[in-house]
Amino acid sequence: VMLANPLFWMEMRNLAPEDIAALHSIVSVYKQYRKEFFQARIRPIGQMPDGVSFPGFQIECGPGRGYLLCFREYTANAQYAYALRDLQGHSLKASVVYSGLSESDRSASIQTGDDGTPHLTVTMKQPRSYMLIQYQEAE
Repeated sequence: VMLANPLFWMEMRNLAPEDIAALHSIVSVYKQYRKEFFQARIRPIGQMPDGVSFPGFQIECGPGRGYLLCFREYTANAQYAYALRDLQGHSLKASVVYSGLSESDRSASIQTGDDGTPHLTVTMKQPRSYMLIQYQEAE
């Protein structure tokens, strides 16, 4: 729910210290980007979420710039290519802003297909993982 209003329905005092640290980290990222997210156009990308797919969201913040929130559900595949919407003619680069994975367990890059449509290819080596990726015009 990072793209909406996060809701935590739990006893916070019973969380383990490592869970508190993880939650603090995620909430700080949300606070850093929430204003931009609330002003953006948000559209689904990837596969239909069914527990074994690669769903996601494209957060359009302006011409040729925005964010991608990508999920790897419980699937055996570690890699997936998301088609990006309405970005034909843009030369884009991707950088991971936040993830629950180490740098060696994840990657993200954007390539342009023969039809001019950019595709984000992600690798997430662990099932049930995610990445928040920023995209912008390549220099």
